[in-house]
Amino acid sequence: MQTTIREPSHPGIRIDKIPASGAMGLIFTIASMVIFLALPVVRWFALLSVIPGLAVAAILHWTRK
Repeated sequence: MQTTIREPSHPGIRIDKIPASGAMGLIFTIASMVIFLALPVVRWFALLSVIPGLAVAAILHWTRK
């Protein structure tokens, strides 16, 4: 039988403890989009993924009613 050793939690910032709801979540989302859309490769990926994303959203909207 194996025993697992649990590592102690570090005192630094943990991403899973940062609240991402309400106004702060909106600010975080917009800031992330601004940062990532500054990269030309990501702009093309985002542009090309809008149409499939809208298609999936429409299918889910119609099938879940």
